[in-house]
Amino acid sequence: MFFLILLCAVTAVLSANTAEATTLDAIERKYIGDLIYQHECGQDPKALTSWNKNEDFASLGIGHFIWYPAGVAHKSFNESFPALLTFVEKRGMISMPAWLRNIKGNPWLSRPMFYAAIKSPKMVQLRQWLEASRDEQVLFIKARLDAALPRMVADLDPVDADHVTRQYQRMVNTPMGYFALMDYVNFKGEGIYLSERYQGQGWGLQQVLLAMHGENTGRIAMLSFVTSSKQRLRERVRLAPKKRHEQRWLAGWENRLDHYLQEMDRFLK
Repeated sequence: MFFLILLCAVTAVLSANTAEATTLDAIERKYIGDLIYQHECGQDPKALTSWNKNEDFASLGIGHFIWYPAGVAHKSFNESFPALLTFVEKRGMISMPAWLRNIKGNPWLSRPMFYAAIKSPKMVQLRQWLEASRDEQVLFIKARLDAALPRMVADLDPVDADHVTRQYQRMVNTPMGYFALMDYVNFKGEGIYLSERYQGQGWGLQQVLLAMHGENTGRIAMLSFVTSSKQRLRERVRLAPKKRHEQRWLAGWENRLDHYLQEMDRFLK
């Protein structure tokens, strides 16, 4: 019963009339944070500091925020961990390890160096801070989503911009839709960076919304969002450089998208 009450409360908030009106209280932030933590880290504190094979960056926190080694000039994907540090420091709600303040890039310059230091005092301190700042990380992801729509429509023609706006609003007005938008924009980005495309094709939130159809909210909208997301990610895998071996991630990505529907269905039952 408690879970049902909680889920009802969260869903009401995540179905607000506008993204700007959406606010998250402490219970809702924990609920969303737990879902994102499960998606990215499997609720495993050790996964708060990760570096995937065939990647040239570390993935940190419940949102696996990207952090490139210091001195890297070419960054294939949007780097988000430095922005998280700035966000948390400006809010001033939680103390930050001194060595993280004003740091110029990831101090571990390669994956082997990173894992050689995985039990070092700095790495332990980093994981502890990432665990303690989970609430702030949720707010950072929310802030990223709330800033996404004007950025996503800025380079589109009026017809496509209107379509993206209507599909975005359709999701905001769908139970668990705001969470799905939050999770996806953190998971695969806004879709506005040319570097985050393979052979000219993107897989971010902009591309997902562009490919959606229909006007109805509710499960139909969520199914449309999940279907469109899967199509974009399958196309990403097809176009990806062979050396990245992205096929190995596709099943996990699709399971994550299916979870959006599962969470909605738990509420609608």
